[in-house]
Amino acid sequence: MMKDPYANHVCQCLITLCNESQRDFILNLIGHKVSQLARDAHGNYVLQCLIKNITTKGQAIRFISYLAKDVKSLIVDNYGNFVLQKTIEFWPAELTQFIYHGVCEHILDVACDSHGCFVVKKCFEYGTYLQKSLVQSAIVANTLPLSQNFTGRIILQYVLNVGEPLYFEAIKKQLQGTRFETFFKEQDYHIQKSR
Repeated sequence: MMKDPYANHVCQCLITLCNESQRDFILNLIGHKVSQLARDAHGNYVLQCLIKNITTKGQAIRFISYLAKDVKSLIVDNYGNFVLQKTIEFWPAELTQFIYHGVCEHILDVACDSHGCFVVKKCFEYGTYLQKSLVQSAIVANTLPLSQNFTGRIILQYVLNVGEPLYFEAIKKQLQGTRFETFFKEQDYHIQKSR
């Protein structure tokens, strides 16, 4: 039902209206299928609804255990990334650390992917200072390979626009003497102009 174009709406309504023990039952029922549902055009909406309506830390931890097994492939999936973005938006930082870990561990694959880059941006929007620093450090450590990819350059630009001098200088240093130095100079110009 959760993957059906129409029945998924019924499932979302049920999740919204059910109590805690009923939500536990749903989690037990779908546990081994969470990754498949996250990758489905309709199933991902049901999971996003579940994320918004989970009320206990125990339920959230159990849900995370299902997602964490497949975090990298969900980050770059055209539907799975929305489930992870919703998790970052609605749950506290300590519960979303597995996503930040996945992003940092696979930064080249994630930042160079058209779906993964949205998860990276969401990490910057909702992360704690420490979480953002970890992601920025992973990005800066991979400046040169990221600069050679269109989506990777968008992520580098995002880090530059954050305006942390430490990361700004590190990116500048890595791009000096490369054909991407022009990219950096253009970004530097736009950043200076906007301040």
